[in-house]
Amino acid sequence: NWPSVNVSKLEYNINKNGKAIIPGKLMGTGIVTKKMTVAAYSFTDSAKEKIQSAGGKCLTYNEMIKAAPKGTNVTVIG
Repeated sequence: NWPSVNVSKLEYNINKNGKAIIPGKLMGTGIVTKKMTVAAYSFTDSAKEKIQSAGGKCLTYNEMIKAAPKGTNVTVIG
């Protein structure tokens, strides 16, 4: 089973300009006020919209690996 994580959990646990990996689906419940980079197996449309409207990025796992190859300052939430 893949975990489902809401954007409200990211808002609480990730610092501004932080990076997170979700080993499952990111759901759109909650608000996002911080710019962050998030990689997930899949995103709901509302989750993508909320992250991007706050200035953040939604990436695939491969894109995140290229952006942070050593995994420094990347938080796994799930």
